[in-house]
Amino acid sequence: MSANHYTEITTSYRFRAPELNVPLGELDEAITDNATDIATNATAINGTAVHDMASDADYTLSTADLAKKVVEITDTGTNLTTTRNIIVSTASKVFYFVNSTAQSLVPKTSGGTGPTVTTGQEGWLRCDGTNVVQMAPDW
Repeated sequence: MSANHYTEITTSYRFRAPELNVPLGELDEAITDNATDIATNATAINGTAVHDMASDADYTLSTADLAKKVVEITDTGTNLTTTRNIIVSTASKVFYFVNSTAQSLVPKTSGGTGPTVTTGQEGWLRCDGTNVVQMAPDW
């Protein structure tokens, strides 16, 4: 087995995942822990953009908002009376969207489509350059 092939064999003949340096039987837990660390670090590095809807109108996210990994829309003044569009740029991007309003929101590009995110829903979205789509079928 070459040195750059999967790994070392320990005295008990267990394979190890090289980057994680854990026994293969513990790999699922190590992957889950590392995925959690990655998500936590991404949020810490890129932060959360929180926008409070100041009027009952569609809103276009700013460049600064879109630089964040998490976008949360709030409505502390209870201004929204109906579903509103949250317009994102056409740049390809993955982001976590949180609807903290009392109305449904539709994150979309100006010329495209997007999913309806109901009150209290949150989840990963992807802009493909034309439309915004859910990363998973269920919230």
